Amino acid sequence: EDDTFRPEQTITRVQAARMFTRQLQPSTVSDSLMFTDVLPEHSDYDAIMQIASLGILNGQRDGELKAFKPAHALTRAQLAKAFVEAYDLQLHPKQKVMQFDDVPADAWFKPYVDILVSQGLMTGYNKKQFSPNEPVKRKHFAAIYYRYLTSDVAFNAEPYVFGKALHADTYAP
Repeated sequence: EDDTFRPEQTITRVQAARMFTRQLQPSTVSDSLMFTDVLPEHSDYDAIMQIASLGILNGQRDGELKAFKPAHALTRAQLAKAFVEAYDLQLHPKQKVMQFDDVPADAWFKPYVDILVSQGLMTGYNKKQFSPNEPVKRKHFAAIYYRYLTSDVAFNAEPYVFGKALHADTYAP
């Protein structure tokens, strides 16, 4: 590739794993994790295994085996889960939970969507549609990361930005 941003392209699961790994700099990897499509020779093996070990992005069942599907597009539901798990986000205590027609009460992703929307990090496509299975475009991933990094939630968390610790005097008044 030509190292350009390409904002309209979708972000893949492996690209998301790389970005979360660079920002969080995790060091633990579960020895019990195995994916049918990510062997130790894979160029992003470490990033995928670290992120999966933390529960940020998981594999998907393919019969009895699990596949990570690194080249597949990251969905909005997967992104919501990833952010909540990566940064231990909670429901905003003063925000009402939005009710989206395409986010059933029993959906695995509902708690994650509720948290990200309550924190103002994600929105629906309109007041009734969240589109959980819609692929995430690069520009949207960047916007959500920017919202997180400039939010009160991030400023009250461990002060890390792209893996580098910040000191209190680094923040502008």
